[in-house]
Formats: sequence, C-alpha cells, structure tokens
Amino acid sequence: MKRNLGSVRQSPVARVTRHAALVGSVLLAAGVATTGCLDRELRPLVPCVSQGFVESVQQNAVDKVDLLFMVDNSGSMSEEQASLGSELPRLVTVLTTGDRTGNGASSDDFAPVKNLHVGVVTCDMGVGGFNVPTCTRNPQFGDDGLLRTAGNTSVTGCMATYPKFLEYIPGTSPQTPDQFGADFRCVAAAGTGGCGFEQQLEAPLKAVTLSTSPTTFYAGTRGHGDVENAGFIRDDSVIAIVVVTDEEDCSIRSGYEEIYNQMSPTFTGDLNLRCYLYKEPQYPVQRYIDGFKALRPGRESLVVFGAITGVPLDLIPSTGSPNYSGILADPRMVEAVDTSPGTTGARLVPSCNVPGRGIAFPPRRIVEVAQGFGDNGIVQSICQESFTGALDAIISKIADALGNVCLPRKLNPDDTGLVGCDVVEVIPPPNTFVGQPNSCADLGGVNLEPKRVNPDGSIECAVVQLATIGNIPAAGEGWYYDNFSAETVTSCGADGQRIAFTAGAIPPNGVVVNLECLQRIQGSGGGTGTLIQVGTFCDPAGTTPDSNPCASASPTALACEPVSRTCQFGCATDANCPSSLLCDTSSGAGFCRNPICVD
Repeated sequence: MKRNLGSVRQSPVARVTRHAALVGSVLLAAGVATTGCLDRELRPLVPCVSQGFVESVQQNAVDKVDLLFMVDNSGSMSEEQASLGSELPRLVTVLTTGDRTGNGASSDDFAPVKNLHVGVVTCDMGVGGFNVPTCTRNPQFGDDGLLRTAGNTSVTGCMATYPKFLEYIPGTSPQTPDQFGADFRCVAAAGTGGCGFEQQLEAPLKAVTLSTSPTTFYAGTRGHGDVENAGFIRDDSVIAIVVVTDEEDCSIRSGYEEIYNQMSPTFTGDLNLRCYLYKEPQYPVQRYIDGFKALRPGRESLVVFGAITGVPLDLIPSTGSPNYSGILADPRMVEAVDTSPGTTGARLVPSCNVPGRGIAFPPRRIVEVAQGFGDNGIVQSICQESFTGALDAIISKIADALGNVCLPRKLNPDDTGLVGCDVVEVIPPPNTFVGQPNSCADLGGVNLEPKRVNPDGSIECAVVQLATIGNIPAAGEGWYYDNFSAETVTSCGADGQRIAFTAGAIPPNGVVVNLECLQRIQGSGGGTGTLIQVGTFCDPAGTTPDSNPCASASPTALACEPVSRTCQFGCATDANCPSSLLCDTSSGAGFCRNPICVD
C-alpha cells in the first residue's frame, strides 16, 4: 500500500523525515511483533520516487527443533541405552541455552532453541506376521514407527506413560532442562525386548512421513507424520533424526516379507544372516535420503541426519565431517561371516568390539544415508565409552541450522552493505520469566540506551548494524545483512538473504526480535522476479546487467538513481518523461519526478 508523502514543497530530507512510513516489520523470533514509525533520524529517500509505504513481510526464522531418536531395542542394547540416557539432560540444556561449554557467553555459543520437541521410535517394524523368535510381541507391524509413550519404570523416577512427544519451551515450561532431559531418558530407555530384525531406517521414515505422501510402507500402509504422530514435526523447525544402533539396517521392501519365513524355500540359511545374504529385498538407501529431505522441500539444509552406530572408533574425526569414503573402504566395515574360534558362524565379524561396551557390526547402509546428507550428516561410534562426544557432534550440526533469519525478499544495501533497517530486541515486562534480561546492558551487540521503554514495562534495544566490506562484516558485535555467505546459500537458497548475528549478539531466549525497515523491499512496488521496472534494485557504480539492470529495461530505458539505488526514469528534458512528470536535474543527473515534489 503506497502512501502520499505530501503535496507541500519542502527539502527532500525534511519531507521524508516528516512523512515517510515504515516499510515493514518482520518478526524474527517467538512473540508478537511491534509496529510503528522509527524513532531515529531516517535515511533520506528520493522524494516522490522512492515513496515510503507500509507492508507486512513474513520470514523464516529457525528457532525450533524437532528431534527424533530411533533407539535400537533389540537384545544387545542395554549398555548403549544407558550411555545415551545419561547424556540426554545435557543435550537438552545445551540446545535450549546455546551454551556449548557451560562457561557463559563465548564465541562457541549459538542461537538457542526457542521450542524443542523430542520423540522416540524403535527399530521394531514386525516381520510380516511370520513366527520369528524375539518378534512375537507384534509380529505383523511391531512398533510400526509410532512415537513411544511408555516410560521405563525400571529406571528410578520414570513414570509408566508419557505424551507421544515431549515439548520444552525455555522460560515457559515448568521443568528445568535437567528435569525435562530426565523424562526424555525415561522414554528413550526402550528396553531390549524388540525384534531381532532391525529396520533402523524404515521406522523413523514412517514416523515422520505424511499420510498424503506417495511413499508407502508394509502392506500399503501410510506414514504417521500427520495422523498418529501429528504435531511432532512442524513446518518451521530444524528436523534432526538420530539413529542409535549396534547393527546394520535391514529395512525390507513391502512384498518381500518371505525373507522372515524360517521355512522359506527362497530365502534359506540362518535367520541371523538373512539380511547379509539377501540384499535385493532391502530398500535402496536413496529412499531414506530422499524421504527425510522431502520434509523440507527447497530447504533441505534444515534436515540433519545423525547416527551413533558401529563405526570403528579411530575412523571418527575429532572435528569436522566424517570421511565417508574412508569409513566405507575400511576392511572392518566390510561384512563377512565370523568364523573365528568360539563362534557358531551365525553372526558377522564385528566392526568394533570394546571390552565392557559390547560389540557392534558394520552399518554400511546407515553410513551411506549419512553420506547422502553431506555437511548435514554425522556419524559417531557406538563403541565409545561415553556418548558425550557423539552428542556434541550432533549438537554442532543442529546449531549450524539454527538462528538463520531467511527473508523472502531482498533489501537494498548501499555500497557498504548497510540497509535502511533497524533490528530491535524487545525485553518483556519485568518478571515475565526466570533469569530474563532487565536492561539493554544485559544484551550483546546493542546500544546501551533503550530505543523505547513501553507502558507495559517492556524495553526495546536497537542492535548495532555492521557494515560489510568485501563480504566481510566489520569488527564488533551486532547484526548485518547477509546475501553473500555460504551459510546463507545453504540455509536460504542461492538467491537468499538473511539477518545474521555475530556470536556475541545472538538474542537470548525469551527476547522478541523485530526488523523495522524504512526502505523499499524488492517486490514491494519495485521489480519482482526477472521483471525490470521502476523500483528494481541497482548499483549506480555497476557495469553489468546483474549489478545495474536498469538500462536493459524494455521498452523504456531506465537509469540507476544513486540515492535510492533503484531504477527510475532518466531524462534530459521534460519531454523525456511520462505524462504528468517533470525532469529534475538538480542533482546533476536528470530523473523524472512528480511535479509537486520538485523544488
């Protein structure tokens, strides 16, 4: 909606300061955005060319995490489940505070999770109704990828039942992170009574796949994502799927259930080796790479896949992404029947075997799925005595996807990267939540003097905007407009843009963040897509069609107006301007303006 800037002849700066309106208010974090005019001296706009107007702009802030653990509940997993459970409270604490080390603000911190969902499924998907030892509890469907609601009452403090998923909201939930993590541990302690035919990939896929998806499962059934497990996966979250298992995946294609039949004339040999002997009945691993990424079409970087599985300890790097090719080429990761003395020939050669930790077997398919996620995949060894390092690696992957504030339309930076916008953090009224900041001095990268103190007691603090020279933000703490970094491309797409915070300026939980702009946003009265018209962004120093597209407009040539950095009608005389506009040459170059605005 455009707003008339007035019909009185006056200087450009005065006219804009008095009459320009807020272009947009963007909610960057959980809460209610405030709107209204900016209380600062406004950056001059070109009068009657770049008019102020009010527009609501949506964004895609990533501050929620939906964390799904697939916990192997077969007979060999008791020690591993205990190790996992002991680390879950710390996992919750780190994710919801953004403090990796527990030592307060540091460069290692990340944008904390504002809302956390956690759920658990097991790898028991049944055996098509066949009579198989260890699979008698529900031989048809097993646990079927349904989120667990049973608590392990053999663990001190655990209740018998829990909701189908647990939700933690810092500052709102009555529990502490440790208490919430303890409940998570109760559900994740899935026991060891599950089926020995483990389907570690099929179970989480069915858990999160929508019933409307073309992907189907055993006996033509559909995914549970929007039915039985509805509400767990949200539209605006990072999705993290973590597989914890000591064996290889054996996800069987629908129609090949004969592989479970002990008396099968087609699939012969020991039941324990069926998945090793017969690969054809198993789904291709691409099913899981594509299926999990399909949860975030166009924003696949918001899906993280992690595995704590039977990879030899020395193949796991201390930092960075795993060398998947090296892991898969290692001789210990090659499946072979174990014929060593004392064995019965009914198992494979272990890939890792640590005294007191049990043994694990080569998880090639699971590693291949992680490999398919590139930088968003992580593999850790289940043979570690402690899972601290494993969960730290998973936290790092989740942190990489958090805190991105992707804007769907471009802002118009000047030659230093600055945009005509303010990022404002709103501290809620006193005593809204425990441990909340009380003044701008309690925040990082903001002006110490409040921008506003509202009648309800809330305080608004302006975050310092940093210039970017050569795609490098200036020194200091604050925010900057990022339309150039690899992180933006990964999170927001090749043509994306985002609001980026430096490490010391990451907004804490419970603080609302608003983006207040007084400049044209691409598409809002200017050009959209590939259309070049009045209002399309340009660089007055640009020499290419991409940087200065105005001259390529058709049928009428435009010029790049240097103050607004937008395409406008250039002119030498009034005759060059459209009807009712006059040529204003007061700035040296001529641009067509409304005659009531020309001094």
